[in-house]
Amino acid sequence: MIMETLKFYSDSHEKTELLKAAAKALQISFEINKEPNNPEFVDKIEERREQFDNGQDKMIAIEDLWK
Repeated sequence: MIMETLKFYSDSHEKTELLKAAAKALQISFEINKEPNNPEFVDKIEERREQFDNGQDKMIAIEDLWK
C-alpha cells in the first residue's frame, strides 16, 4: 500500500465541508489540523498583499523569468 499526504488550504467552511464529504465518499481517511499559522509569517503575507494592492509590485511575464 502506498500512502500519500495531501494538504488543502480552504478559505471557507463550505469548501472544507465539501472536501471532507468527498474524502468520506471515497473512503479516504483524513485528519484536520487546526493549528494557527505562525503570526510572523501571516504578518509578512499581509504586508506583501498591501504592497501589491498599492501598486508597489512589478509584474514579470512567465517567459521572462529566466532571462
